[in-house]
Amino acid sequence: MNILHASTDPDLLTRLREMLDSSASADIAVGYFFISGFGAVSDELSRLEKVRILVGRADRPVLEAVAAGLQQPDALRARLEGDALVQRRERPAIARDAVERIADGVALLPQTKDSEHAVAALREMVASGRAEVRAYRRSPLHAKAYLCWYDDHAEPGAAVVGSSNLTLAGFSGNTELNVRVTGDAEMAALREWFGALWEDSEDISEELRVKLELSWALAETPPYHVYLKALYELYHSGAGAEELPLPPRDEELANFQLDAVRRGLAMIDMHGGCYVGDVVGLGKTFIGAELLRQLQFSYPHDGRPLILCPAGLIPMWRAFSQRFNLDAEVISHSMIVPAGEPEFDDELGRYIDGEAPPRGIVLAQQYSHLGPVLVDEAHNFRNRNLRSEGLREYLETGDHKVVLLSATPQNLGPMDIYRQLSLFLDDTEHGLPIEPLNLEAYFSNAQKWIEYRVAFENYRVEHEAWLRNRPTRTPPVPPPEPTVPRADIEQVLGPVFMRRRRRDIEDLYRDTATINGEPVRFPEAALENVEYRLDRVYARAGAFEEITAALEAHKAWRYQPSEYLADEFRERPEYRGLLRARDRTAGLMRVLLLKRLESSVAAFRSTLGSLIQSNRNFRESLESGFVPVGATATRMLAGQGFDADELLEILQQEEAQGSGSGAAYPAEHFDTDRWTVQLDEDHEVLQGLADRVRDIAPADDDKMRALRAFLDRPEVRSGKVLIFSEAETTIDYLYEQLSPGGQDPEIARLSGSNRGEAESIITRFSPRSNLSADRPLPGSEIRLLLATDLVSEGQNLQDCARVLNYDLHWNPVRLIQRFGRVDRIGTEHDVIDLHSMWPDTDVDAGLELTDRLNRRIQSFHDLIGLDNRLLSDTERLNARAMYRIYTERRMPEADDGLDEVAAHQRAVAQLQRIREDAPGLWETITALPDGIRSAFVATSAGQPEAGETVYVQDVMPIEGSQPPLLSPSSITSAEPAAFDDPVAGETLVLLAAGEIRGCYAVGDKLAPRAITPAQLVAAAQCQPETPAQPLPGSTNERVMAAFSAFQREFGQRLGRARRPRNTRARRYVSRQLRAVREASDDPAEIRRLDALSRVFNGDLPPQVESALGEIRNLQLEGQVLRIRLEALRERFRLSVPDDAERDPTPDPEAIRIVCSDGLV
Repeated sequence: MNILHASTDPDLLTRLREMLDSSASADIAVGYFFISGFGAVSDELSRLEKVRILVGRADRPVLEAVAAGLQQPDALRARLEGDALVQRRERPAIARDAVERIADGVALLPQTKDSEHAVAALREMVASGRAEVRAYRRSPLHAKAYLCWYDDHAEPGAAVVGSSNLTLAGFSGNTELNVRVTGDAEMAALREWFGALWEDSEDISEELRVKLELSWALAETPPYHVYLKALYELYHSGAGAEELPLPPRDEELANFQLDAVRRGLAMIDMHGGCYVGDVVGLGKTFIGAELLRQLQFSYPHDGRPLILCPAGLIPMWRAFSQRFNLDAEVISHSMIVPAGEPEFDDELGRYIDGEAPPRGIVLAQQYSHLGPVLVDEAHNFRNRNLRSEGLREYLETGDHKVVLLSATPQNLGPMDIYRQLSLFLDDTEHGLPIEPLNLEAYFSNAQKWIEYRVAFENYRVEHEAWLRNRPTRTPPVPPPEPTVPRADIEQVLGPVFMRRRRRDIEDLYRDTATINGEPVRFPEAALENVEYRLDRVYARAGAFEEITAALEAHKAWRYQPSEYLADEFRERPEYRGLLRARDRTAGLMRVLLLKRLESSVAAFRSTLGSLIQSNRNFRESLESGFVPVGATATRMLAGQGFDADELLEILQQEEAQGSGSGAAYPAEHFDTDRWTVQLDEDHEVLQGLADRVRDIAPADDDKMRALRAFLDRPEVRSGKVLIFSEAETTIDYLYEQLSPGGQDPEIARLSGSNRGEAESIITRFSPRSNLSADRPLPGSEIRLLLATDLVSEGQNLQDCARVLNYDLHWNPVRLIQRFGRVDRIGTEHDVIDLHSMWPDTDVDAGLELTDRLNRRIQSFHDLIGLDNRLLSDTERLNARAMYRIYTERRMPEADDGLDEVAAHQRAVAQLQRIREDAPGLWETITALPDGIRSAFVATSAGQPEAGETVYVQDVMPIEGSQPPLLSPSSITSAEPAAFDDPVAGETLVLLAAGEIRGCYAVGDKLAPRAITPAQLVAAAQCQPETPAQPLPGSTNERVMAAFSAFQREFGQRLGRARRPRNTRARRYVSRQLRAVREASDDPAEIRRLDALSRVFNGDLPPQVESALGEIRNLQLEGQVLRIRLEALRERFRLSVPDDAERDPTPDPEAIRIVCSDGLV
């Protein structure tokens, strides 16, 4: 039978193999040549004396397609003549294109023994000269022919001519059709046809041999090249080195700051904004100011910049505006208010503006003509409040370029960052390769995975403890994995967010970091504990154990309304916040008491008084028939960020509001009888504590004694000192004790009560850093400054090199922020001294510091007794950091969950350095083919530095919950699990499809573990001289296991629906419009209704989404609904979406095996 395809008997492949088995040589002409197809006949071809393979040119539209598009004979004739003329200078490019296409096909092969064999066979045939490969010079080679030539045979040969390329699809595709040709005349004609094409082609054999030898199947790739390949694949899009539109001014910025400016401008160009989240002390203010200067130059018609900052930073930003010639408007965060909500006027039949709050600035009304917007300390917009709403309204009114600055963008979790990024990123039209597409939903998924990771780590700790005590405990149960797709916030933050730490700058820039020709200096931190006896501070109040027992007895019932809410009201929507909050607020109040106990007697007395008054006020409210838990407090209780002091202040304000303005719930919804009894129990405990500490005098204060001794040291007296406390009452107490009546002009205080004097006090304390040459010092110079964390936000105090933290550090966030006030670029100090007051008690006598610290940690959990994750970053106990600060006396790293983002920026900076300083290496990196692999001796990621104690999680038995704590241990897991870094014995695999990347670690069990890009790069990191090791025996199987896992995940991503928000309201509106349409027989009205349906099922602004929710709640229908929707459409200028603008179904993407690295 002469007709051949995949279904004939024999089929095409079988017949071709039979023909090749009988042949001495072969000529093959195909449009596409893939190694997968060659592999199917490689054994037969390898036995031939000579094989000539002719491949077509790189893809161009076929003539029929051009004819269909142009419908112009003249244009067709010109195209034909152009294809017939191939100039000599084009021939090398034709050859390169053909070789690259074949090499790309090799890279896409499944990594199997069969694929390796096929590549090796082709390479051997080409190298020996038995195979010659050429690329046809002219238009696409549409004909496909396999000419088999016999020796000592009655016939010269036989051929297969038809549609099948030398590919697997060509051999097995159901739509392919071929015919077997025999006969002397026919074969002679085919020989002549092939010969003519062969003469009009370019020899690519040698180039192909080189490419094959560089491919994954044959090359012995150095591990360093695999590392660079992964780095480039994951991060090269941010490594552009474009020149700045406007030259930087007077070399005032360091090179790493200018790199941030370049990166920020690229982010703004792509996404409309950028977030500079470098840690404290790296010059975010300079970066932000230079970004505004560059934007002014690039967009001269946008208007003057607008800078929004905390009130205390207004003078500094005005100075920078002048220094950088910005002519910016500088506004305090606290002045921002939203415009009034649009209200529907029934008489006018349309929406009108509501009234704005009486005080503040409506940015959209007052500064509509301004251009780029810089928001300093942008974390202040992490919550939904009037300030955030006012800024959001303004940014939605025009094409503002946005620059956000903050060293602490995250407090409670990913949603903090989402609310800030959403100031310039649209929820759906953001251009990021994430799934789900909706930005808020993606961050919500990320939050679920973070919570799962914490739960999983707790489970592992519990499991390790169970392994030690199997007979006495039941085995723990692992937490369920989230049902939502895995989401890593690095996928969003990488393209729009910069986060660099000091060690990143030191490692990547080393001695090249300079400002004005001078090297950038980073001082070392020298930590010391200043010890005192906490029990002696309270000795006059009785035994210290009795005080701590009383603190444990205080349950803070006033702050647990959900405990008393009657069952029949628990499903009501107005109580959802209370139910989500549960005992969170009570725990925070207990944190507050514990911290104030340690801070100072004055602070402890003051807080006791506030809680006693709050308890009594609340009881009176219950007796009056209402529960004063207002909307603001409810939202905060349900998850928004705050510290304990802020919460107490808000709750007291709402108590004062009484039952007005929606600030209360009906008392009859609660079990007020039981609540009143337990309020009285708490009051008795608090009053008893207040009575105990009433008569403690400063002379009894052992902490004050230790402070005076510290201040009397010669090295301390000779320089400036900055003393921090969280409690304003403590600062006032210290000031009165150290400078009674303010008699010492060298001593000053700065807290919320005198924030209006901040500029003057900061200038007098650090004049060299804050005072320009033309300004006189506004008073005598200050040597000792007592301050709350009001000073730790954005201020430059680098004249000082000594900081004392008067309060115990439960968490490093505040310590790092405080250190950043004096550890800044340009400091003249080589060492910054950081002192921390350390509380001991009589029961600590004779114990090592680590054991004493363990007791402090245990006391925290004994007193709080709640899940540590419910606290904000600044309130949450971080035991690892406490060990590092107090026992190792070293600065902790910022444990902010943004290590992945910092790794992203580090990788981008590394690629930038290579591109600029090593162009030869850069060329090598960009030419590395896909699929390359290697292996090397693994270096364990995250190994401790020399002299550093290792702490792993362990569980302490605490009633109610078992939060993980850190204690010295050597327990390790036998098998790597979810979230673990890759380990020796695993293979790293990086895959890609379109814009999606997949990173896996696979061991001998062939169970791929998804890892993050930062984990993969960290595990693959090695040196240029690192020697390669033999590949693990199951490397192919490991790579293909990861391929299959990624294939499943990628397919699921493409298949998931991308739904708009507020689908319930949309469904309601759609259903009601359909009902109106069915009742109408007016064609014009039907067209209007259809248009409305399309408008309100498309992309909508948040205000419209909210209005649809209101329409659903009001159950509007019929013509009333239509009128309201028409008014909404007019108000927000909504247009009917164009079908052509909708996203088409995405084209299928080939999955690329980028590289793999065996850890041995």
